[in-house]
Amino acid sequence: MRDLNRLCLWCFHELNGTRVCPCCGHTIGDGPKKLFELPPGTILNGRYIIGGEIGMGGFGITYKAYDVTLDIVVAIKEFYPNAIVYRGKGSQQVHVFSEEQENLYQGRKARFINEAKTQANFSNEPEVATVYSWFEENGTAYIAMEYIEGLRVCDYLQQYGKMEVKDALSIEREVLEALQKLHKQGIIHRDVSPDNIFICEGNHIKLIDFGAAYLDSEDDSNMYEAVIKDGYSPPEQYRSEYTPKPTIDIYAAGALLYEMVTGVRPISAQDRLADVALQKPSSFGIKINPNIEKAIMQAMELQVDYRFQSVEEFLGVIREGKKTRKRHVNAKVTIIGLVAAFVLIVTTAVVAWQMYRADLMHYTPKEGTSIRVWLVLDDAVDVGKEGRNNIQKDLKAGFEEQYPTVNLYIDYIREDAYEQKLLETPDDKLPDIYCTDYMAKDRKPQQADLEPLVKKLDNVSYLFTDIYKQNYIKKTEIPTGFQLAAYYKNASQEPLEQTDYIGIEEVEKETGEKSCRWINTVGSKDKVYEKMSNTLRPLNAVAGSLSMYKGVQDKLVSEKKEQLEILPIVEDGKLLCSFTNCYAIKESDDRNKEKTCMLFLYYLLGNSAQRELYLKQDYALPVNGRAFQEYMENLDTYNVKYITDNIEVIGTRNISTHISNQIEMDTRKYGVFKAYGEKQEGEKNEK
Repeated sequence: MRDLNRLCLWCFHELNGTRVCPCCGHTIGDGPKKLFELPPGTILNGRYIIGGEIGMGGFGITYKAYDVTLDIVVAIKEFYPNAIVYRGKGSQQVHVFSEEQENLYQGRKARFINEAKTQANFSNEPEVATVYSWFEENGTAYIAMEYIEGLRVCDYLQQYGKMEVKDALSIEREVLEALQKLHKQGIIHRDVSPDNIFICEGNHIKLIDFGAAYLDSEDDSNMYEAVIKDGYSPPEQYRSEYTPKPTIDIYAAGALLYEMVTGVRPISAQDRLADVALQKPSSFGIKINPNIEKAIMQAMELQVDYRFQSVEEFLGVIREGKKTRKRHVNAKVTIIGLVAAFVLIVTTAVVAWQMYRADLMHYTPKEGTSIRVWLVLDDAVDVGKEGRNNIQKDLKAGFEEQYPTVNLYIDYIREDAYEQKLLETPDDKLPDIYCTDYMAKDRKPQQADLEPLVKKLDNVSYLFTDIYKQNYIKKTEIPTGFQLAAYYKNASQEPLEQTDYIGIEEVEKETGEKSCRWINTVGSKDKVYEKMSNTLRPLNAVAGSLSMYKGVQDKLVSEKKEQLEILPIVEDGKLLCSFTNCYAIKESDDRNKEKTCMLFLYYLLGNSAQRELYLKQDYALPVNGRAFQEYMENLDTYNVKYITDNIEVIGTRNISTHISNQIEMDTRKYGVFKAYGEKQEGEKNEK
């Protein structure tokens, strides 16, 4: 057994007495790359020492790890669906955001464990990654499996481009041999793609990720789960109900060989059904055996009956390179097939409208697609013109890096000028994407249905999916940020006798004679600073929004930072919240443009864009769960789970406006903001 004290806890290579690992560059004592990841050195199941993160998806994190029992390096896959769970700073325990999501979480976790059991049945097969164990710990589940030294096919294609045909055929043979073994056991992989195949030494492969695998022994409740990957999923996989068959994997295996020899991902089955032809590999200038080319095209036939019906058939052609046998279908079957094809096309006409845009993560916009966005930033944001320009540039660069075929044009419009801009612009001149916050209620331009985007909100850790569905029945706009009501307490004044979360109904009881006197609500950090700094006049608190906190803290001189306290405003046990920065897409007959616009909104809801919009400035709070958690880790008073469990949305109004109206009404009646303090001696009580 190796001396663990001499190993880098990130990659498990020898340190040779240095503090910086010569292999991976990790410095001893550094934490994980992301705050919610397990720190290097964490021990799981009494035998696995966690190292660095080596992969991450919407449902899990994969770490490099060391198995002290077997004395080998392994991969540990942690079930971590980041859309519905969080992990507190410095904690290993995984928590579900809300009770409503608990059943969803438990169901997916059971599926995760089932993935391990399925893959373990093939641990002796050289083409399948070995599973050593699975277990539950920290409120979640883990799979310990073989650590693969190699390169995924997708990474190879990205780095080096298309493969030599002979190399591609070598890999294809092993993939088909692996599928042959799975199918004999009644298992359909359902996710064969370059993402899930490792190329190891000697061009041998390892098939991974059985999370979507279907067992014919399972009950019907699992077989209809959507598993879609554009270019690799056949038409039947897009339908809401279908029985998985080997022909699904055959189509994907054909698509895999297609992309390996051409370097181009095949167009989606939905586009092909819309009469967009799939180009033959030879049309790309590839020198390929005509029989192999025919085999690829036959494997990718849209109609199931005309595909290879077994992996053995496909494998026979790949091995020998001999002519494929054309499937003969009798007249009766042909008629049935034609009817079925017609039904499929008609059905697809309905389904395609929903599905052509549904798999946002894998859609590739057409070359030269252009979209224009009106981006609104708070005119009070203290980032300056250069800062705003940088935000624009970073957002544009980040999106175009993901989608290089798109030309993105972002027009920055100051918040104080945006309403007038909307008034002056007719509906047909609106940009492809625009903010709806200041649009007149009686104005109703034609807007795209965002239902396909809504279905993907969990993938971007959207905090308020259920709340959004309740408040936005039409689903034609989507909030990218939110405001949370909070009060800023002057700690230099007599302290309030208070609970962690002050409620409107309880505040008078809590304050006693040490009442909290309110001056007004505020709309910017500058006004908070003005009222709470300098002489710190007899002022206990100022109402505002949580997003101002960092800006106010930065503005206060160092000796006065400790005098700033912040607590949420609670009404009937609920935290007051309002959505902001809601964006819509102008309806278009151009489906490609419409879907590209959805991709941009999807990007705006992702962690990186949310950090650009809301962590670099104090305009609003991010709706992305990961970005929000990062923001909240700087606030000791707040608890992410408490907030997400107890939010009360008051609409799309500015939260400060809501509080200001409440102050005005209470002041007229009581002389003070009744909700937060008793009437002061000598104050006039207006009726």
